Amino acid sequence: LDDAMWYAALGSVGPTLTAEATVRYHRRLEIGMTVDVRGAVESRHGRICLCRAELCAEGGVIARANGKFLPVPEAERDRLVGAGLVHEIPAHQ
Repeated sequence: LDDAMWYAALGSVGPTLTAEATVRYHRRLEIGMTVDVRGAVESRHGRICLCRAELCAEGGVIARANGKFLPVPEAERDRLVGAGLVHEIPAHQ
């Protein structure tokens, strides 16, 4: 769910760091179930990008998440990616 929100934020504000994430679990995910994960940007407030994500499987929602994401300063991107602190930025955004 964090990655789904991260990719949604990437499309809106570029690479980000997760500042806060909350997950609410609704039911179990059974082994072998096919899942669908969706992330979206809800809104932006200054530098903060508010996102949500949902994990669904047969029969409905497994979990929902909300998160706050902060843009990675461009001057810090290479250092943070190299240190493994930020996802590598996809070549095709």
